[in-house]
Amino acid sequence: MKTVGLKKAFTLMGYKNIEIHRGYNYRSGFMEKDGQLFYFMTGDLRHNQNDGLTVLVRTAKDRNDYIGGPNTYPVKDALAKLGYKLVVPRLKCDYNSL
Repeated sequence: MKTVGLKKAFTLMGYKNIEIHRGYNYRSGFMEKDGQLFYFMTGDLRHNQNDGLTVLVRTAKDRNDYIGGPNTYPVKDALAKLGYKLVVPRLKCDYNSL
């Protein structure tokens, strides 16, 4: 299985206008698909990513809506069907290594 980064993963899944924010050991942001805006947030980047990283995705009204609709986790399975696994490397600005 090939590994892919966050922006490329969302692009492969058909999302556009992807905006990624670096948080403290996680990534979050907004993206669009079929006229609907979505909020996403990764799991903790310090944890083992051997099986691919878990990503929460939910609908949003605007780019300030962090509450949005119900939580879904479609990324891992959708990428697996395409032959990819999501891996998001930690950066020097990500602290608290395990």
